[in-house]
Amino acid sequence: MWTQLRQEIEKTRTEFHLQDRLKSVGLDEWKDIEERLYNTFSVAKSHRTRPTWIWENLKVDNLGIATDGQPYQLLDKLIDPGVDLFLFLNETVNEKDKFWIYEGRVEAVKKVIEETIGIDEVIIIDKKYNWILCVNHHDVVIVGGQLMVDRLKNLIKR
Repeated sequence: MWTQLRQEIEKTRTEFHLQDRLKSVGLDEWKDIEERLYNTFSVAKSHRTRPTWIWENLKVDNLGIATDGQPYQLLDKLIDPGVDLFLFLNETVNEKDKFWIYEGRVEAVKKVIEETIGIDEVIIIDKKYNWILCVNHHDVVIVGGQLMVDRLKNLIKR
């Protein structure tokens, strides 16, 4: 039985015909992807101390901006449309935090995030692990990695 968030994501993927453009990573892939996420971007040393709020523990150069409740409007301004992404959406399952990991491009990622009920914390990384973009439960966008930091700085200047 799928959790409530997984059901909502699947409902959105189906309703907006995104099944081919945003896919859940395989059961044999998620652990390595999550491991590399933390090793690349977080200062957390142990798998037991890994924070769901990775944005509080980034080890790469980072920058954040508060939004007016519309953080996802920045996604296609910061992320190139042809870049392959991993999308991490967190949910509490059996009193533990769990990431559901999907792969796709920014158009599909943005649609799922905007249309799915129950999303709290969002992490997006490029599949080359060059940068990270987080949207927290306060609608603050936090980016890490020089490319994203530069893009957000340029966007703020406009």
